[in-house]
Amino acid sequence: MDVITDVTEGSYGAAAFDALDLRGQWNNIKGKLKQKYSQLTDDDLEYMEGKENELIGRLQRKLGKTKNQIMDLINSFISEKSY
Repeated sequence: MDVITDVTEGSYGAAAFDALDLRGQWNNIKGKLKQKYSQLTDDDLEYMEGKENELIGRLQRKLGKTKNQIMDLINSFISEKSY
């Protein structure tokens, strides 16, 4: 099951995330994103729980990708984790 499970907007405007999983892995994901996309800055990659849509929006603008593409990218990094 993907950590980012839904792209629909809830009543508070946040995409459905498993925030605990994302937060726990964010430093690793952030490093992989910076490696793959050197134009990303620490500000672009700042993660704040409850503000996932802002993060996705920053990545969309910086990388020129759709919301679904950004979420797929993050999920691909999550699925690479080793157990």
